[in-house]
Amino acid sequence: MGATIIRHGLWGGPGEEATACYLRDHLDEQWTVVCGRQLVHSSGTRDTDFIAIGPHSVTVIEEKSWHGDLIGNDVFWYDRVTREERGNPINQAVGAARILAGSLTQHNRALRSALKQTVPLGEAPLHLVYALVVLSSPDVRLHVDDPRVERHVVHLAGCEQALYEIDDFVARHFNFAPFRKRVEDLVTGLSRRPATPKKLGPYEIVTGLDPTPRGRRYVGRHYDGSIRVLLALERQGLTEDELRKNDNPLLREYNAMRRLAPLRRVFAVDPYFGVDYERMWVIPVHPPEPTLLTLGNLIRAGVKPAIETFVAVAADSYAGLADIHAEGITHRALHPSRVWMDPETNRVTFSDFLIAKIADSDVGTVHDADDADHEGQAFRAPECRQTAHAAGNPSDVYSLALCLLSWWELCQSDPPAAPRASDSLPAEVRDALNAALAGNPNDRAEATRIADLLTAHLASRTQPVAQVSEVAPEPASLLEPQSRLTTMPEPRLVADAPTDMHGPQLDSAEKAEKAEKAEAVRRLGDSAATTTRQAIDRALATYQTLKTTKAPALLTRLRRTPAHLGTASDPVDRLRTYLRDKPRRQH
Repeated sequence: MGATIIRHGLWGGPGEEATACYLRDHLDEQWTVVCGRQLVHSSGTRDTDFIAIGPHSVTVIEEKSWHGDLIGNDVFWYDRVTREERGNPINQAVGAARILAGSLTQHNRALRSALKQTVPLGEAPLHLVYALVVLSSPDVRLHVDDPRVERHVVHLAGCEQALYEIDDFVARHFNFAPFRKRVEDLVTGLSRRPATPKKLGPYEIVTGLDPTPRGRRYVGRHYDGSIRVLLALERQGLTEDELRKNDNPLLREYNAMRRLAPLRRVFAVDPYFGVDYERMWVIPVHPPEPTLLTLGNLIRAGVKPAIETFVAVAADSYAGLADIHAEGITHRALHPSRVWMDPETNRVTFSDFLIAKIADSDVGTVHDADDADHEGQAFRAPECRQTAHAAGNPSDVYSLALCLLSWWELCQSDPPAAPRASDSLPAEVRDALNAALAGNPNDRAEATRIADLLTAHLASRTQPVAQVSEVAPEPASLLEPQSRLTTMPEPRLVADAPTDMHGPQLDSAEKAEKAEKAEAVRRLGDSAATTTRQAIDRALATYQTLKTTKAPALLTRLRRTPAHLGTASDPVDRLRTYLRDKPRRQH
């Protein structure tokens, strides 16, 4: 039977976990090792990795998983290759030991008095708390000019001998047994190390988020005020080779998102950086826009889409998936919570590429793919339900169809084993989605083909416009934000083609002909004079961008003719008029 390990919270890294396991296995049952505690002092707080309580002594242990050649002195240690300054961990351990010793004796007068009585009058009292630095990496080489190294620094292998020697030394001078239980209770009751750091690199941590299978997540604010979602990835391994090898699965999602960034089908990421001497990688991810919702959000809220909205989102999602596949990336973990849509534009974005398969890239295999993706297992295709390693592009096509049908039917339970598209969908849409749900992956249509079928269906549903006015007024519904808890908006007919106020005007027949050719499916934005929409050209079955002008009176006012400028009432207009008309300085 080994030592008792008391831990609350996460390990501070692979070196901490390895050290705790070693101490558990190599110390006897008389030892208690308390992990991850915080010491509070007037000079501030100190975090401790381990406090080992033996039969006769207490030792504060500072664990370092540094590797390579380390040089330095009694103030700083440095990496010989990178010249990176690392501070002297002996100073950290000794400082924490002094704070803990003061705390123990302050709360136990009998212990303080007993320690003083163990030495002759006038001499310093016996130390009860000692400091030790444990180097957990097997490939570290130490060349530090500090006389304290010999008694304060040990390698992980054999560190138990140093603890036994300290304990034996104190036992020869002091009877710790009457005080041990109270000391153990006090140490165990110390505050935990904070789970949320105050800063990560240049980011101040605002709050924590639910962790991912790869690591913890935080909301961080940069010095310039920008907000990012910070994915903190603990590097795994104790040697440089192990760290480099295990970086592949850690950075897989980052590599996928960087490759897909030009498509604007994923959230943008900034270059990752290291903290704690590169024991952790931090990936800053741009947060979703406030208007974006996942299909999972909509399902839980009971927001059933209009058929035109559903088909438009389905068409765009398959177009986006086709773009992702064209970049050599297979998602392999699609789920309604990982498919985002903008209710204003129906544009789809994908997230959570944590087990993505990346072609033509030396990123290795995700050996823990099945363990890392529990959430997406219910939406896997038949060929990869046993293991995600069997997933390919056809598997993504199948999973995306399940996500869309769950939204259409507002189904919050797991999808059926052999799903089919709902009879409430139009026949063309049913056929397209059923082609994606074929049991044999070789029989499934590609994402591009399904996107084309759905887009063609959208174009075919456009009804001709009998008469078109010269300037179509904006419906009131477009001037007010759509409620998220109502039926999704349907696409609208484009009432006119783009007009040029200074160019030749179209007659009514030409306008009607152009209007019949296009159907707006997305509203892209507004300026002072125009509204921009994405529309489907029915004749060509392709997307086009159309601009429609607003009221002519508004255009006249915006042109700022001299007559209007002279009578401007808006403060900005008056300033513009003053700058235009003010007398020039004579030189």
